[in-house]
Parts: sequence; structure tokens; C-alpha cells
Amino acid sequence: MIVLGGLMVYWGYQEMSLASKTDATPQTITCQALSDSGPGDNANVVMSDFLLCTMAYVYEGVGSSDSVYSTVWVPAVPLDGTYHRLLKSMLDEEGNIVGDLPMPTDLAVLVKTSKTPNDEALDRLAAADTLGGLVINEIASLDSEEKKLLSESYPGVDFDKVWILEHGRVPAGAGKMYGLMGGGLALLVLGLGIGASGMGLLGRGSKTAVASSAGVHPSEQENS
Repeated sequence: MIVLGGLMVYWGYQEMSLASKTDATPQTITCQALSDSGPGDNANVVMSDFLLCTMAYVYEGVGSSDSVYSTVWVPAVPLDGTYHRLLKSMLDEEGNIVGDLPMPTDLAVLVKTSKTPNDEALDRLAAADTLGGLVINEIASLDSEEKKLLSESYPGVDFDKVWILEHGRVPAGAGKMYGLMGGGLALLVLGLGIGASGMGLLGRGSKTAVASSAGVHPSEQENS
């Protein structure tokens, strides 16, 4: 109860911190602008003019499945940017890339999504004209495993400096923020009270680390 209460307060504080950097109305921003300057004072964005690098991404599978994803992390580069122009210069007359597919080294945007449970859904997202969500660097970063796997596929990229765009996330309302913090505080008080009355002292909740597997999935990307 104490641990759950603490987590709820923490989640509420995170939502409040992120909300302070967002407006209710999203700003439309190109992938190039987001790469160059970040989201500015509004982390609620609709990103346009992007190319998702679906040839290599990191995913967290559902259970032991390698084909059903709970979360995907996939880099994005600007449409008509340096990397996209390089790809177009490698196309033959039939639209096929000649030679080995190069990997971008200057990417600065990473899309996180829990709304693409399989390759087909990820391909649909890659084909979309825009991608909406929140830039979550204010409250979140990549863990060591995610960074390691991404760096293996994208050598030379500093994933500590990329902008993380969580696809489909919207700003939390006041009810959710204060509900989490108020409910968490109530659980903390109740848990401490029960511990004090039952043991004659205040106990501390333990923390449990839950590890989940992630992998890099290579796939072919058509370019035109």
C-alpha cells in the first residue's frame, strides 16, 4: 500500500511536470525543426515531414512473443533531409536502392509508441503524413538496455540527446493529476497508519525491479 501510494504520487508529479510544458492545442512542427530546436515551450506536437527508420528499431514484446509488441522505439529523420537525400541518390531507375543500405548518423528524434502491436501497424504509422504525441524528455529518458540496442544499429548517434516523442500521448487533465497525487497521499497515510498500529513503528515499502526483454527487429524499407 505504501509503495503503491508512493508510485501514484510520483506518477502524478510526472504528469504535472509534463503538463507545465504543454498546451492543450498541439503545435504542428516538422521533423527537421524538432530535430534542430526541440519542441520549444509546447511539448504537445503534431510532427510532419518525417521518415521512420523501420529498417531497425527496438521493441518490447508481449510475454515471450517476438511478433506482438507492447512498446516500440523507432528513430525518425527529416523528409528531404541529409539522410533522405542520400537514399534518393542511391535509387536506380526502378526505385530500388543500389548497394548496402546506409544508416543515419545524425538523427535527433526517437518515436516511442504503444499503438503499433505488429509490423503491419508500424508500417501504417510510417506511411502516415503526421504523427501526434508529447515530447517526454522533461520526465523520461531511455534506459541502458534501450540505448545499447539502438546504438548497435545506429553507431555514432548519441541517444542521450535525442528528442523522445511518445506517439498518441495527450496532456493529462487536472482531474487525473490531482487524483493520482491525492489518492497516493491517502494510501501513504493509510499504509503508514496501519504499519504504526500493527508494529508500533513506521515501515518502509520495498522496491521491486521488473525487467522485460527488448530486441532490434530488422526490416526492409521501400523508398521512392
